[in-house]
Amino acid sequence: MWRHLPAIATLTGFTVLAPAMAAPQVAGAATALTGVDPTEHQVISEINRYRRANRLRALRLEPRLTAAADWMSRDMASHSYVSHTDRLGRSPFQRIASFRYPGNTRRGENLAAGPSGARAVFVQWRNSPTHRANLLSRTYRAVGVSRTFNPRSASGYYWTLNFGS
Repeated sequence: MWRHLPAIATLTGFTVLAPAMAAPQVAGAATALTGVDPTEHQVISEINRYRRANRLRALRLEPRLTAAADWMSRDMASHSYVSHTDRLGRSPFQRIASFRYPGNTRRGENLAAGPSGARAVFVQWRNSPTHRANLLSRTYRAVGVSRTFNPRSASGYYWTLNFGS
């Protein structure tokens, strides 16, 4: 059974930091229009409130970034790992490109495992300098998010947040 949710790792430009963690199951029904569930919407709201407080424009939800994030969260959850390099050996840049996100853009990725709620994962990312750098990057204009839950995994919840310019 799959559910969307977090561990913690970040990718900014070309820098990768990635701690290891668990696997997935799907929590909450995704809306047909956006492909994200209410908790995933809530984390985007938290991020955009934080960006506005720092005089940055809000990020818009982007379906291709969300699809890439969903693939990654599900993969991490089903195979109990947290890494910016997926099981197929792809970097976030390659993975995002495979979902037809334009190749001439800047991209970034935050990962998390453990927290189930939007506020908890947002605080985890905000309190990490490398994750915070992605949250507050002026370069990014779009975002995709996915939270997956696997009750048989070590961390339970896995989150992927993909950024694009």
